[in-house]
Amino acid sequence: MKKSVGILLALLLVMLCFGAAGEAEVSSDAVTLTVNPNTGLLLYQNVAYIVHAKGATNAALVFWDGEYEDVIYLDEYTEPDEYDTWFLAWSTYYRGEVGVYAKASFDNGATWVSGEMQTLNFEVKGEASFEAAADADVVARGEPIVIRFSGMDGTFLISCPAVYKVMEDEEAVYLPDFQDFMMTQDEMTCETENLEAGTYVFEFFSQPAEIGYAEFRVVVEVTVTE
Repeated sequence: MKKSVGILLALLLVMLCFGAAGEAEVSSDAVTLTVNPNTGLLLYQNVAYIVHAKGATNAALVFWDGEYEDVIYLDEYTEPDEYDTWFLAWSTYYRGEVGVYAKASFDNGATWVSGEMQTLNFEVKGEASFEAAADADVVARGEPIVIRFSGMDGTFLISCPAVYKVMEDEEAVYLPDFQDFMMTQDEMTCETENLEAGTYVFEFFSQPAEIGYAEFRVVVEVTVTE
């Protein structure tokens, strides 16, 4: 009986040794990131991120702006090629310096190995600006709100508005289902028959005409009376 127990303990020890050898840590050198181009970058420029991690099951890009971390899981956009390389062309909204590194998992996402961080610097050429002004700051309920756009500089498109209502505590509450408006790139017309009396905030953004320009935000307030 003692001999059998001894043999069993010996077998368990051998299995543990082999198991430990099979679970050796993966070095961060196993995950490499190539960024092209990595200098002379402009805001919203398309950049090629190439991640190589031989034998990896998953890969991701991690952007760090000094305050927040943004993770992009590459398998949601692409698959590795025959050389275990992931390729992703990506434009970023970051301005100035941002850190980026790749990480990979070799066990289907259970653990991750991070590669070396690189620092990219995105320059801004200017803002895609425009002007927006209401025909009247106060309108009677039933009369339309008309907001006109002008002075578009570097702007390709002005977004449909995000609409908020200012409450009694002066907090602006977003109205996600608000659709009582007609929008062109010259003006926005909003019907007021279904609006309660109060102050409404219309928030517009520009879509830049070319890379390097930042989006621009304009807010217009109009009060509706009974």
